[in-house]
Amino acid sequence: MDSDCTVRWNPHIQDDLKDEILDLEWEEVPEEFINDNHSSDNLQWDEETNYFKKIKNRNPSKTIQELTRTGEFDHRLMLYEEHHDANVCAPTPYCAILKPENEGRREDEVIMDFMGGNNEWLSFPKAFSEGNIVEETEVRQVCEGIGQFAKILENESMIHGDIALRHFYVDQETYDIGIIDIEGGSPNARALEVQEEINQMENIIERIPRPQYGSQMHEWFGQGYESLPQAEYTDIPTSVYETDEGDNGYDLSQDDIDFLDL
Repeated sequence: MDSDCTVRWNPHIQDDLKDEILDLEWEEVPEEFINDNHSSDNLQWDEETNYFKKIKNRNPSKTIQELTRTGEFDHRLMLYEEHHDANVCAPTPYCAILKPENEGRREDEVIMDFMGGNNEWLSFPKAFSEGNIVEETEVRQVCEGIGQFAKILENESMIHGDIALRHFYVDQETYDIGIIDIEGGSPNARALEVQEEINQMENIIERIPRPQYGSQMHEWFGQGYESLPQAEYTDIPTSVYETDEGDNGYDLSQDDIDFLDL
């Protein structure tokens, strides 16, 4: 790594894992794992750990925004899983690597889990088109998971920013729900914005190609939504992130950031 790079860490990442991440040898992502969200020229991965590195020419604040907003969603979803048995998760972002500008371009990087990089997780379009989710218990858990995600957004006043089938994944073993491409969302959304996304998630239910279950899928969505408590009755602690309007939303507390001169 260049000596003039700066690494900014997710504050939940342990120190021993930081060293491992910075020592990884990266290679091209296989074509079968590239979906419509990415192109192969800006992705690298480590097959053993299933971490991937997204490389992008953009303003450093946008790179930090991807780290912090994805980190906040990931952390909140993990807390709902821990305290309320929710079955929804997001990729864990580990760090952002900020590089100096070179001939008018920046090649900043974000390293995170690669949800699409193995056969365990499949995007909704792929999972349903290949007939991987057919049985009632499977479809029901998927619909309940979407309902839980809707309730979490409502409780936390958060929005994803781009509700689309391609951004939902399903674990083929547990049928948990995964959500990707969260960096365009908002951590301090208005109630009307949140409700609009909840409506969009109900439209996602309509687009699940399992007509044999009909209106039951909406009932399962509602059951997932109702399975989580209202915000005032959750056991979720206050966010570790502090609002900083100068950094496009959430910024990490200065006490929790490592600035490394590598």
